[in-house]
Amino acid sequence: MAIESVTCPNCGATGIQIDTTREHSFCSYCGSTVKTKDVLHLDMESMTLEKLKRNAHRSFEVGQYGNARADWVKATQLDRTDYESYWGIVRCDMATQPDDLIREAGHYGQALAYAPQDMKAEYMRQVEAHNTRIHQAQARARVAQEARDAEARAAQAAWDAGAREAHHARICEAEAEIARLKSLCKRLGTSLILCILALVIWLLLPNLMYAIGGVSAFTSFSSALPLGVFVFSSLIIVLFIAWRSKKKKAKESQNKLNAAH
Repeated sequence: MAIESVTCPNCGATGIQIDTTREHSFCSYCGSTVKTKDVLHLDMESMTLEKLKRNAHRSFEVGQYGNARADWVKATQLDRTDYESYWGIVRCDMATQPDDLIREAGHYGQALAYAPQDMKAEYMRQVEAHNTRIHQAQARARVAQEARDAEARAAQAAWDAGAREAHHARICEAEAEIARLKSLCKRLGTSLILCILALVIWLLLPNLMYAIGGVSAFTSFSSALPLGVFVFSSLIIVLFIAWRSKKKKAKESQNKLNAAH
């Protein structure tokens, strides 16, 4: 598809957009059907340089930058030294691409090459103002981006510091818990050993009583022997289970602490 901006041969409307790859086209103003070949030929014959430039100026003033640029391009094809048309193309580029720098090449270079000295200075002033605005906008964008990056780094550093403090606090809590469990295991182990010794002594007491008091002392103590054995055995079992449980928990906590380090 190739789009051209032409003049309707029936109503005289300008800026009609037609597809040059089609045999017939339609006027968007009067609705008439025209032959694409004829209207292109007529348009090229009747469209003078000044008329093209007038149409381009009108289109530019109403914000139709595409139509204005197309007419100025046609004008440069009719007159390769028309600096005003080259400058018009540059103006359209500045309007439609406000964030792109204007380089001293292409249409801008052509405008400078053919323009008189006073107009050349004006063109350079406008392009410099356009490029300066873009440079300033880019500088502001860089400063804003650097500020955002600094804020992000500060936030990350604060988060890392908080995470390290929280991790350190968890480590300290785990170490304190492990120390408490080890102390408890030590006390339970001591109690367990004492109960075992007490049970052994309790079992040896009948013989001692017999040696000291004879049969009567042995008989009176023998009735209390099973109860004492039961009590001490129960204590030993309870203490052993508690000691084993706390020791296992302390070992698990130590493994978690080692993994955390």
